[in-house]
Amino acid sequence: MEDWNIILTIITSTVIISFFSFIFAFKIKNHSVEKPLSGFSLLLFFFFQQIEKFLERALGPKFIKFAPIIIYFFFYVLLNTMLASFIGDPFVSPFQFPIFVLIYGVLLVLCILLTRIYFHGFRSLFAYLNPMELMSLVSSFISITFRLFGNLFAGYLILGLFYEKINSPGIPEVLRSFNVLALIALPLHFYFDIFSATLHITIFIMLSITYLSINRPANFSKN
Repeated sequence: MEDWNIILTIITSTVIISFFSFIFAFKIKNHSVEKPLSGFSLLLFFFFQQIEKFLERALGPKFIKFAPIIIYFFFYVLLNTMLASFIGDPFVSPFQFPIFVLIYGVLLVLCILLTRIYFHGFRSLFAYLNPMELMSLVSSFISITFRLFGNLFAGYLILGLFYEKINSPGIPEVLRSFNVLALIALPLHFYFDIFSATLHITIFIMLSITYLSINRPANFSKN
């Protein structure tokens, strides 16, 4: 049953992101240059520009086209976390389970190898016959996956312990009847499920791009 809950969460997140992406694309397409953007559209446009600039500085202008994938991943992880925490059953975040985070770690390693081939050619992969080079690749995989899983799972763990504690017999009935504990839980959810998740997903993305940029030649030119 839990497998279906994870699939439902993934599908729901994808549908929500696709829906708002079409709305944003339609709004940008029909936007007048004379009228400035406002609200969420302005915030999203600014975020998109910052990702594009970071990609251009790190890897070059040809990699700007990958910005939508990075932004999709950002909102995908964030929505998975929010659906599982704020709505709960039947939603379950896949990032509570190490296997899903390991999959993204493997994808990052593949991207590192492809970036190396792009900048240095296929023969450059023979460098990983050197134990030090191979250890560097493996350490990148371990660092990025454990960081993402640990930071996201820490929020689930702390909130789980909090709810377990407030449901214990030692809590006075008067606190439960006036929903005092629910008021305490709300800021915790905002911190761990929105602020902390946003921060750590951003760090994951920036570190991933940094790992890719290591393969960039020393005499790399943006032009």
